[in-house]
Amino acid sequence: MKVAREVQDRLHADVCAGDPTAWSRVFTTLLDPLVDWLGFRWADHRNSERLHDFAVDSIMSYLDAPARYNPTRSSLLSYLCMDVVPTACCPTMEGCNVPLSHETALH
Repeated sequence: MKVAREVQDRLHADVCAGDPTAWSRVFTTLLDPLVDWLGFRWADHRNSERLHDFAVDSIMSYLDAPARYNPTRSSLLSYLCMDVVPTACCPTMEGCNVPLSHETALH
């Protein structure tokens, strides 16, 4: 799902302006494309609830500090994708030791 750059720029401007509907619109506009990108990046986990959680965390991180995003360097969706990559790194993905399953190993 493609989101036009103009739409992403407007969302960012609205978040920075304190528009009370902006947070909701960021989620409804960008969450699915971000989850789709994660599913493409890590196809073995395409339907994983964990990928959805990573996407939500990335959006929340942006909304908590929107000034960190520089719209002259990338689209908002690209920024979110790059923000989520280190968070999502797992043994079956990028070599971290965070398990992708919801089960926790007990030692």
